[in-house]
Amino acid sequence: MKKISWVNSLKELPEKHHFILMDILKFLCAFLVFYIHINLSQVCHNEFFAHVHHFFRNGICRIAVPFYFACSGFLLFRKINTDKESNNKVQLFIARILKLYGIWMILSLFNTARSHLWFLLSLPFAVGLVYLCLKIKIKPIYILLIGFVLYLFGLLGDSWYGLILKINNRYLTAFFDNYFFYFINTRNGLFMGFIFVAIGMFIAKTDFKINKILCFVSMVFFAVLFMLECYCLTRYGNCKEYNMFLFLVPFTFFFLYCVVHININDDKTDKYLRLRDMGMLIFYSHLVIYYLLDFVITKFNLPSNMFVIVHFVASLVCTILFAILVTAIAKKDKTKWIKWLYT
Repeated sequence: MKKISWVNSLKELPEKHHFILMDILKFLCAFLVFYIHINLSQVCHNEFFAHVHHFFRNGICRIAVPFYFACSGFLLFRKINTDKESNNKVQLFIARILKLYGIWMILSLFNTARSHLWFLLSLPFAVGLVYLCLKIKIKPIYILLIGFVLYLFGLLGDSWYGLILKINNRYLTAFFDNYFFYFINTRNGLFMGFIFVAIGMFIAKTDFKINKILCFVSMVFFAVLFMLECYCLTRYGNCKEYNMFLFLVPFTFFFLYCVVHININDDKTDKYLRLRDMGMLIFYSHLVIYYLLDFVITKFNLPSNMFVIVHFVASLVCTILFAILVTAIAKKDKTKWIKWLYT
């Protein structure tokens, strides 16, 4: 029987505590990422549904990747300090993520199914930078502030790019034009990943305490502001991209705080671990499967609208089945090596 409770202090929990709610949410976030990349705009002919799709895809779904960054920061920095053993843990973490990047880059070489893998480069960079800040004795609150300042710069090159155009300062415009010439976008470990990893680190390292009612109210308050910001920018803003939003930062802070302080007691933890692993597989594999199916479904010469719908549903089903199959095979001793696809 499950028992749900609020944890007043993370120090009450053992170091290897299993955050069940986090695993469930990470699994669900994989479907938000899936929806971002498998675009249904072609079948949204009705103006209302087109706006809803655009708002959901380019607004609400964007909570997923920041949540992944924040969870990674929380889980890693909860276990480490700045000693030699911690150095090894950080190095192993970075090496593991880069290994995953290499594996999925190889599996994606035959098509363009690599656009989501920027996360696997940005995460180790952001983690290394946050850890370096801790090593040189910068306080967690100041690391958070540094991350926020960097995020503001990234914001101007992303969803708030219209502000640059409105200011119409030739020096500022020239600066961003030169930046985009070399770096394409601000969606990276420095300007986006750093703040969210820092949020996870801050919650893990400081044992910052907020009343649970205040925490929930704050989360809902910033969620509403985030949705209003999403609506305004996706409907009226001159956005360059839709990865970063101002109110996504405080929302992610309070959202993660609630998630790690809500304790679900359930002895059967294996099913949640499998959900987490399936979520990671869905995240890594969905575009590979999508482009593989493209070759197959194209042969049927379906009408364009039907093609988009069939392609979307088939990709979703096959990606879920792939995740189920791989996690099942990984349970067997002889085929444990397949865990390299997601761990």
